[in-house]
Amino acid sequence: MTAPPEYKTRRQLRSAGLCPGGQDIAAYMVGKRRGRELIAHLFDIRKAKPKRTPSPLQLAAIRKATTEHQTRAAERHGIPRHQLHQSTDPGPAWTAGPTFQEHTTMNQHTELHPDARVLQAHGLIDDEQAATLTEAQELLGAPAGHGQRITYLHAVAATSQARHARTELHGLRDAADRGREEAVAALQKLREQAEPVLSRHAAAFFDQRERKALALATGLLWREDDPRAAALAGEIVENYHGDWGVIIDPDTLTVSIDPQFDPAAMQQFEEAAAVWAREDAAFDIVTDAPMTPAAKDAARDALIRWTHSWGEPDSSRTYIATQEQRREQLRQDLAEAQLNDTDRARVEFIVDYLRADISRTDLLDTPVLVDPGEEVRGRIPKLLEHFAAKRIAPGEIAEEISVMTDADQEAVRAVGRAIAAGEAVDYRVWPEYVDRDEVAEELNLYAMDVEEQREQADYIAEHDISGETPEQLGVGDELGPRLERMATRREQLHAVATGPNGLTTLERAQLAAVLTDLDAGRIRNDKELPELLWTDERNKADVDQRRSMAPAGELSQSAEAAMRDVLNRTGVLERRDREAGVLDHALSSMSDTLFSVAAGASLGVDNARREFADKRGRLGEALANAGVDRDTKLEVRALVDDRARDAGKLGRTAAGRAQRWTARTDAVIAVRNDGNAQRAAVAAGRAPRQSRNCASRGDRPAQRSTPAPARAAGRRQLHSDLGR
Repeated sequence: MTAPPEYKTRRQLRSAGLCPGGQDIAAYMVGKRRGRELIAHLFDIRKAKPKRTPSPLQLAAIRKATTEHQTRAAERHGIPRHQLHQSTDPGPAWTAGPTFQEHTTMNQHTELHPDARVLQAHGLIDDEQAATLTEAQELLGAPAGHGQRITYLHAVAATSQARHARTELHGLRDAADRGREEAVAALQKLREQAEPVLSRHAAAFFDQRERKALALATGLLWREDDPRAAALAGEIVENYHGDWGVIIDPDTLTVSIDPQFDPAAMQQFEEAAAVWAREDAAFDIVTDAPMTPAAKDAARDALIRWTHSWGEPDSSRTYIATQEQRREQLRQDLAEAQLNDTDRARVEFIVDYLRADISRTDLLDTPVLVDPGEEVRGRIPKLLEHFAAKRIAPGEIAEEISVMTDADQEAVRAVGRAIAAGEAVDYRVWPEYVDRDEVAEELNLYAMDVEEQREQADYIAEHDISGETPEQLGVGDELGPRLERMATRREQLHAVATGPNGLTTLERAQLAAVLTDLDAGRIRNDKELPELLWTDERNKADVDQRRSMAPAGELSQSAEAAMRDVLNRTGVLERRDREAGVLDHALSSMSDTLFSVAAGASLGVDNARREFADKRGRLGEALANAGVDRDTKLEVRALVDDRARDAGKLGRTAAGRAQRWTARTDAVIAVRNDGNAQRAAVAAGRAPRQSRNCASRGDRPAQRSTPAPARAAGRRQLHSDLGR
């Protein structure tokens, strides 16, 4: 939708050297951007007047008035006048952005700033300049940096919601005074909705940004009726100002930025604190690790040297910038420490895992920290739900739970039999265990919302949105529901990170650190989440497989691109006939086959060979049917064979690693089952069974027996027993 050519916005008039000239708004244009309603004020260009150009004296007067106003504001905050003329370095990449404070679009009826009125009365500025000066004085400072921008966005949303709800509240009270029962009921409902918030102390919201913003809106709404609301709003307002320099006027519901606040220093401090929290968690977990006292002391000494260099805000920048150097020094210190290979590998993995950087770690060399059977417990409800809905076969569940103990498998089989019999059952066989996959999915969704929120905060900080109804932010747009959604999801994730739920202490520390990183802006979206979120064997094997897929994807894409380059010289792919379409499909299919081979041929080597031969034959037929000349066909065939050899090399490596993961899991289960059998024998008063290796030689270390039948029974019996 476009406006008639004679209607222009104030900005369009200004760019044409015109101004409204005192005319009323001729029309409105309503639209939407980012889910928010936008209203543009349009003026009739035929009634516009030439824009007056201020003289140098007038500009000097405006600058003088602006400077004096800002100086007085600074003095009210305790800043001496003489310090305002001292130059300071705000730090790299921290430059002043465009100014914006929540306000309505100005028109001739807007009350002018006192300084603007004085200048206008003396004829030094016209109406347009008076309006501009008023906006400039109202919009002191712009939010800068992640933390301040997010806080600013939340403050604007909270005040908008409070203003909107206050209007609704007054309307309901008027209707209730007139005896309307539905208004009385609506008032009671609003009060009941606010009670859970007002009954909590403000400090309960300080670690949860989105919930704090929603609590602020509630406090601002009820502050005149409930002293608890006034206290809640007051503390959150003070927190916003003290932490990020965001000023909220509870009476006028306006938001501004404290020009004396240094957001760069605070942002660096927040990011350094997030880094230190990860490193401190690594220290605590190593302290509790199963190592000898001497090894633990040696590891702790190295970790203390690793983290000791930070603690004050003025060292934050250095602390962040030296992460890699400090990690390398820690690696050297651990190499020199009195640690055996197992303990050193454990410490190295804990450190890199909590640093969210395992890029140099071979996951097959990492310690086993989670029993595979314990990990499956969290996924049992979803598996049983799919089984009940007939979305998966009994054999698929059998394969999943084959890593569990016999007792756990029997518990799952019992529920499966009840489902098959049509009984109502609780799928949560182990309700205290969370599903790692579900938690990871929730974290991904939360990170996506974090990205959208950051983009919106950046947008309102970097653009003039005075014509986009900023007073409606958080009301009738996506921002309000997103705040509620993020607050709820954040509380759920925080509960997982702090409660016993089947996750290891190390995994809970990782989840808590990720939430802190999202708050601090160190993680900006779901794509920047840690490569390895959980430490169980299944997730580590999945990450390892994705690593194998990366070069496989590069090879298949480069192969297809090379083949298309050859064929593009003939022009055959530019045709729109059937033969060209079949050829295009054959090229894509060959690329997919090369990827499958290079990724390890998950369906087996023989199957991969048959598929490759079939796709290569189909490509040859497509080339012939498309009329490609003999030399070009030979060139394409050579490319395919060359890339196939490279794919085979990658595939053998990937397949070998997949086999090692299977063997590793089997070994873990065998050791666990052997230990369980020996403990059961001791409890029954019988001597534990020992293998010949354990007793035959006194000069060799004892080895645990590995009774294979327990593993075999798990995979085979459940296939036939589940659901019977």
